[in-house]
Amino acid sequence: SDLATAMCPAGDAECAAGCTYFFSAATGSDSLDGKAAAPSGGSGPWQSLSKIQDLTLQAGDVLCLRRGDTFRGGAQVPYGVHAAASNPIVIRGYGPAGAAKPVVSGSKVIPASWTVSSLSPKIMQVSLAGTLARGPTYQHGGKSYTQRERVYQLFAAGQPQRLGVDLEFFLPAFRRQVVAFGLHGREIRTGQVQQGEMYQFGGANTLRGYRENQFIGAEIAWTNAEYRFILARRSFLFGFLDTGYYNRPEDDLLGTPSARAFKYGYGIGIRLDTALGNLGVSFALGQGDSFGTAKIHIGLINDF
Repeated sequence: SDLATAMCPAGDAECAAGCTYFFSAATGSDSLDGKAAAPSGGSGPWQSLSKIQDLTLQAGDVLCLRRGDTFRGGAQVPYGVHAAASNPIVIRGYGPAGAAKPVVSGSKVIPASWTVSSLSPKIMQVSLAGTLARGPTYQHGGKSYTQRERVYQLFAAGQPQRLGVDLEFFLPAFRRQVVAFGLHGREIRTGQVQQGEMYQFGGANTLRGYRENQFIGAEIAWTNAEYRFILARRSFLFGFLDTGYYNRPEDDLLGTPSARAFKYGYGIGIRLDTALGNLGVSFALGQGDSFGTAKIHIGLINDF
């Protein structure tokens, strides 16, 4: 994969032409659609660069950051993004031509001054109120916590509780034809869910039509429905429809907003019983895909 960065020419007043997604730390909102340079109705730039990790980026996409803005917090480019030097994914600026280039900073501003503590020996201290959380208190489970209680909660939450369900149904249709249906769900319960503890899904074994482990959430669910034409005992052709849901809670420390979405994928495929195991090949389209952006999944598949 090749990613490229470029700044718009100084003579271009807005430089919005050709932008696929817009970001503005000053005027944007993560509740908008990210597809316009200025807020108008439900359309406008996103505020957080963390929205990038939820995108299905394609070669030639252009991510535009507003000039003069400082973006704080992290941003992760999704795994499996493919581009080329001749058709890269571009990150560039837009906005007033005379404004400074946009700044991406992983830091957070501490809105307080350092003071000398009353402890012995003397140490420098600073209040993190409003930095670890986005307000004077942290809301969770219908309760309010102070900043100190929040930090304690991160370390004292204990072992998370994990719940899961896997159900599969098979209904004979016509001769050598079967309808197969699978229902799966995962949930993690803990005082504060860390991103490394969440579930990942998407790809050949869960939600076809998307990259492997493209989505992440503390609550995930997916279904797989297939109409199979039996070729042999463990070999068959099939058409399929997959659906998936994820809920990712907000993480104030990382600056990651909450997100939840419903996705679907569909296509055709074949399973072949080989000496190495059950080999699956499927041609899949995700939500909004065309044939040119379809995914081909190849791999050894668990029984379903």
